[in-house]
Amino acid sequence: MTFAFDGFHSWPLTDSTTKSISVEEMVVITDTGAEWLAPPQEDLILIPSR
Repeated sequence: MTFAFDGFHSWPLTDSTTKSISVEEMVVITDTGAEWLAPPQEDLILIPSR
């Protein structure tokens, strides 16, 4: 079986716009346990706005 773990959060800013963050990780379940399809992201990556 393959599972996707989705995380999404958004919040309003004071200028009436919305900021959001989304993360998705995927694993395959095997007889020996879970195997990541890609290494899980462990660090927060900040992308500056213009």
